[in-house]
Amino acid sequence: MTGYLCDQRFITAHHLPAVLIDLAQDQGEDLHRLLRHTGLFPEQLVRGEGRVSAHEYLQLIHNTRQRLTDPELAFRYGQRLFPGHYGAVSALLGNAESLAEALSVFTDFPALISPLLACRLTVTDEYLCLQWLDSCGAKAQWRFLVEAAMSGVASLTRWLSGTPLPWRFQFSYPCPAWPEQYQVHLGEPLHFAAHMDAMILPRHYLKEPWPQGSPTAWLAARQQCEQLMDLVGSRYSFRHTLYQFLQT
Repeated sequence: MTGYLCDQRFITAHHLPAVLIDLAQDQGEDLHRLLRHTGLFPEQLVRGEGRVSAHEYLQLIHNTRQRLTDPELAFRYGQRLFPGHYGAVSALLGNAESLAEALSVFTDFPALISPLLACRLTVTDEYLCLQWLDSCGAKAQWRFLVEAAMSGVASLTRWLSGTPLPWRFQFSYPCPAWPEQYQVHLGEPLHFAAHMDAMILPRHYLKEPWPQGSPTAWLAARQQCEQLMDLVGSRYSFRHTLYQFLQT
């Protein structure tokens, strides 16, 4: 059984983590304080050389949340995440011809596009369910990650499809003190204290064609992502690999 470990430094710092850093700096936060205990230095970000582990990425999230008490932080972070400027995996997302292709990026290449969260896609006769799973032991940062991921996917699919999709959102935790932030950034219906963190949509949206997709660019980007997976060594975390093994 294989899978990347929580202390393995493979996450490119100037990709997903840098989006959060930029968001915090936009509000006047000091970069050195944001990077405390992450193993990163400002010059590494500038040169595009830094790599962090999942634990260090979670530390960055912790630092940012300590500095910023904005209840909208996770949602605004998520809206900036996808498709992003992360090379081949962003090109893959941006050239998806349908929701099915876009979601396959999250299920097939989580190490590149969502290293802290894994996705489980279930499709029934009527609905599709995108469930979010903890890849690296997020603990206190779990709710932040879920809010960011759901906001990011809802924003991405709205942009690529050209219209808001009628997602239904389920959360495993109780209703927070500021549910209006969920309504503003995600819409409704919202269900808290559910048995899983998931986004649900009628199945027919999976195959509806999107206007911005490019099959040629999609295939080229997917091949590049497969090559990047060879460099990382594992597309899933050890924790998620174990989850898949137990499912089997």
